[in-house]
Amino acid sequence: MRSRAAAVAAMAIVAVLPTAGCYQAYENTVSAQGPTGNGVDVSVGEILVQDTTLVASEDGKRASLIFTIVNDGDQADSLTTVTVTGGTATVNTAPIAVAARSAVGVGGPSAAQVLVASLTVPAGSYTGVKLAFQNAGSVSAEVPVVPAEGYYAAYGPNAADSATR
Repeated sequence: MRSRAAAVAAMAIVAVLPTAGCYQAYENTVSAQGPTGNGVDVSVGEILVQDTTLVASEDGKRASLIFTIVNDGDQADSLTTVTVTGGTATVNTAPIAVAARSAVGVGGPSAAQVLVASLTVPAGSYTGVKLAFQNAGSVSAEVPVVPAEGYYAAYGPNAADSATR
């Protein structure tokens, strides 16, 4: 009787393991997790745009778009225009050149800034952003809108104004 109970218990354990989520093959969500962090990542051609976030001023009427452009290609490219749903975007140093096999930070302490005026999208929501590159083409994404507080205080439009002086 004891050996039969032990056999049933062993079979139950063996039957549960495949459905327990401990092993779901190599391409499971744990081993295939994408980048984490703030903002949204998008790509077009050989260009990867990482951590795209819109940082709104305290009054919510202005914002600074922050992101990093990574050019994995063998040719230089440049960001020519930015469009933000719910605001008017201006690239202060357009075009923003990105050499081959390099990266450029936009926003924060960088001289390269994308400022948004007449913002109508509240912090805590998402808005559409379209980035147009000279060679790679255009890419659109829904990006988070966050207030220029705490960590983001150094990345808001007031900080951007100081970086461009």
